[in-house]
Amino acid sequence: MDDAVIEATRGLKRVVNQPQKYPRNPVIRAGQTPWQTFRAQVYGTVLYIPDERKFKMWYLAGPRFPWEKPATKDGRLVCPNFQFTAYAESVDGFQWQLPALGLVDFEGSKQNNICRMATECAEGVAVIHDLDDPDANRRYKAFYWEHAVPYEGSPVKPINGMSVSFSGDGKDWKEHPGNPVIGQASDSGQQALWDPDRRVYRAMGRFGAGGRRVAMSKSNYFTGWTPSQLVMAADAKDGPGVQVYGMGTTFYEGVFIGLPWMYHQGTTEKIDVELAVSRDCINWERVADRQIFIPNGKPGQWDAGIIFTASQPLQVVGDTVYIFYSGVQGNHDYNLREHAQPGDTNYEMYRKRATASIGVATIRRDGFVSMDAGKQEGTLLTRAFPWPADRELHVNADVSVGRLIVEMVNETEQVLVKTRPMTGDFRDVKLAFDCEVTDRPREKIQLRFHLQSGKLYSFWLEQQH
Repeated sequence: MDDAVIEATRGLKRVVNQPQKYPRNPVIRAGQTPWQTFRAQVYGTVLYIPDERKFKMWYLAGPRFPWEKPATKDGRLVCPNFQFTAYAESVDGFQWQLPALGLVDFEGSKQNNICRMATECAEGVAVIHDLDDPDANRRYKAFYWEHAVPYEGSPVKPINGMSVSFSGDGKDWKEHPGNPVIGQASDSGQQALWDPDRRVYRAMGRFGAGGRRVAMSKSNYFTGWTPSQLVMAADAKDGPGVQVYGMGTTFYEGVFIGLPWMYHQGTTEKIDVELAVSRDCINWERVADRQIFIPNGKPGQWDAGIIFTASQPLQVVGDTVYIFYSGVQGNHDYNLREHAQPGDTNYEMYRKRATASIGVATIRRDGFVSMDAGKQEGTLLTRAFPWPADRELHVNADVSVGRLIVEMVNETEQVLVKTRPMTGDFRDVKLAFDCEVTDRPREKIQLRFHLQSGKLYSFWLEQQH
């Protein structure tokens, strides 16, 4: 995805490979339940829990448009623009169950999948599953924007900042008594994740970013957070009016992969998704000349106008990466509704264009970006590094109609060992050199990949079994 380990390339092109959208999207729909008639949106999180072999989703469920009659929660009217946090689960990522949790009274009934979270409205919920926390009631951690403008006489306290909650089951949540933990708002989907290399929690959103840009804060214990710092914004290369609406972020194989939501204000009014990469979650590089990673659907399709991704949007199961996202049929100017008021003949058409639903796309593991070669051979030379003991070289490459040869060279580019030509589609193959790697001189080496008519996705060193 970047040149951190690459010394030089010749005859190769870095290409963004778009994921395959599930043909039966959306998998969770606006209007599927009365408490998500306005939106079912992953201003939320999807996690795959390996021990349970199950996907779990926390999503934003909007029962009403902000100007329509408010819904009731636990017997009282909620504030305008109210959003519930709903919960769903799946064994395959495509077929989703909305279990009745029995926790929150919506319009007189607790037969719904609404989580009990926050005093009033939790928006953009980012969830972390933390099995290492010694407190079983804190194994699920949530970071979100909490906002409430109560009606006169309402028992709800006014609040507008970033808050956290904890849960043992991911459904019934207990608020941190010190909320808000950051006294800044973030009208976007939030991101939260654990950075295992630096052993710190990181959260990202618009809080402190100064508009439609992305800021980052970190915490040792998920309650005290550092002042936010700007980490991602559009620039002149993006063109006039372009803004970063938010960015789904995943810690993946030692790097941070970002999926920035690019809002084209004043032109198409659409939001599509690109790719970015960072080694520290602070300095970000937009990938492969800013090629689109998740494109908008065709006109009239459910995701034609707007695409947002979930928090930690890349979930790996075996050799497949699942990418969860929300789509809106209309462009971002859908809220210009002077021509569509309740009761108008075209109001339902407007509602359809403005509602959000949830879909999924898939891609091969490590398949986001590849170095591509045509019929003429291309080469990639890594930077020099000491070969670790007891390690094997693995690659992920598609050379079904081409070939791949890998050489180990010293710093004078003398070939020490090399592989036989390989042909095929390999998600994970151990490379066999023409002599023992341990026979090489004790010096730094470089790897040189010779690629013809194929795609090189990744390579890595793995402990010998």
